[in-house]
Amino acid sequence: NGEFLIDSDAAYKAAAGKAETWLKAHPGVKYTMSLGNSSRFPAPVWYVMWGDTKNGYFAFVNATTGGLVTQ
Repeated sequence: NGEFLIDSDAAYKAAAGKAETWLKAHPGVKYTMSLGNSSRFPAPVWYVMWGDTKNGYFAFVNATTGGLVTQ
């Protein structure tokens, strides 16, 4: 699909950059990733989450540009 120009490795790198401080304080936490599209975002996004919704960190990465997306 032409809408998804950013692969999972690049999306992870962008999200990990944003999460750097949190990741240093929580070493070894596993992550999950998913790719999706929602009307609340201007383009498809990668959702990257470390940990879980109670004790975790997440970031959205634009799947077209690779930039971080604010919720």
